[in-house]
Amino acid sequence: MAITLNDIKIGKADKYDQMVVDTFLRKSPILAAMPFDNCISPSGGSTLTYGYIRVKTSPAAEGRAVGSDYTANPATKEAVTTDLKIMGGKYEIDRVLAEAAPDEIAFQTEEKIQATVNRYHWLFINGNKDTATEFDGLAEIVDGSVTDFDGSGIDLSTISSAATALKLTEALDTAI
Repeated sequence: MAITLNDIKIGKADKYDQMVVDTFLRKSPILAAMPFDNCISPSGGSTLTYGYIRVKTSPAAEGRAVGSDYTANPATKEAVTTDLKIMGGKYEIDRVLAEAAPDEIAFQTEEKIQATVNRYHWLFINGNKDTATEFDGLAEIVDGSVTDFDGSGIDLSTISSAATALKLTEALDTAI
């Protein structure tokens, strides 16, 4: 079973670290569902390049007649590497204000977490590793693959015809 951020939170001795991880989990169902791979060592000895195997095409299943054989159609895969990106932010609070208004630290931390989650969600779909601070999102990963929608679009301004409605239904069914 894959280790998730929720599992990592349990091992944190610092209540502040647990709170930060818990806030990420509550604010992002995507991050909560993703397996956590501790491939980077904060003390060094590791690179920010991560390798994995990506399935390129899924196999097809079919029926067959008695006495005949199936058509060979294996799944294909490829080795992929990606450079991990550092993401987050910072805020500054004068120590006098921090003592006078301790809730401000919690507020600023929560807002920074939300901004990071929002940025991650955007990159998850739209990211492009050709930009120094981004990773490839789903739009880049599936481009040209069997799961890529052709992008021709459907004009919804004239959905009065049954043919347009059927085309929309088929496109949604294909996308799902």
